[in-house]
Amino acid sequence: MSRTRPLLMVVLVALAVFPAARPARGVTATGSSPTSTHSMAWTPWPNGPLAFECATVTVPLDGADPGGTTIDLAMSRLPAADPTRRIGSLLINFGGPGVAGVGELPNFAVLLAADAGDRDNLVNRFDLVAFDPRGIGRSARLDCGIDLAACYATDPTPDDSTELAAWVAGARQVADACGANAGPLLAHMGTKDVVEDVERVRQALGEDRISFLGISYGTSIGARYADRPRSLRLLAGSATPLEPPAPCRRTTAASGCWWHHRYPDPVSVGDRDDRRP
Repeated sequence: MSRTRPLLMVVLVALAVFPAARPARGVTATGSSPTSTHSMAWTPWPNGPLAFECATVTVPLDGADPGGTTIDLAMSRLPAADPTRRIGSLLINFGGPGVAGVGELPNFAVLLAADAGDRDNLVNRFDLVAFDPRGIGRSARLDCGIDLAACYATDPTPDDSTELAAWVAGARQVADACGANAGPLLAHMGTKDVVEDVERVRQALGEDRISFLGISYGTSIGARYADRPRSLRLLAGSATPLEPPAPCRRTTAASGCWWHHRYPDPVSVGDRDDRRP
């Protein structure tokens, strides 16, 4: 786990208790309609040698008020290289919390594409899909109106009471700023909200069921989503192992590479229903 992630996780928990004061960027006024099934328009997104596409999907800010204020989620996709043998969509959450999926997907896909000669490689059998979670990256990015440099400079693994006090003070400073400046999105950035977004992404993709790969914190998203009946073809979770397989070393996407090597035949896992009972 990076130095910043423990602090970010504490801050995200702390933020939920503060009221919102002003609209966040990317939040649309009440009355807009969320994206309906099949209505996404994919456009080419040149990114190296692979033919990525990008789109946006409109979702409710508050899942309990589907006809109210909306936000746009940024998405990216790499269509299956072998459409005749396509299984479906594999939606990937790269964890964090706070990793922007749109920017991370090309790194992951390029790694997998190195084995594209294998007819059952994931890039051949699945559309690889990712989105920036709400409040992150291009998805109504949360703006707390504060310079985070000082907060990041604190030690996230304090060794004494002085370092602990500085760490807590930095987190409180960010939480206070977000409570004052971030707007209504702040109260709707929890795991539950992202799980609801996964379901709306599935609907917008026009898929009866999707496969889901959660990396690190993304496993929590997948586990919650697995409680939804009949929407999930395959749930796979991956934390980067202490000793990944040899082909996966020296890469920042080691956990995704490990998952591919553990499940080299997507047919064996892609056509069964691995939801919890």
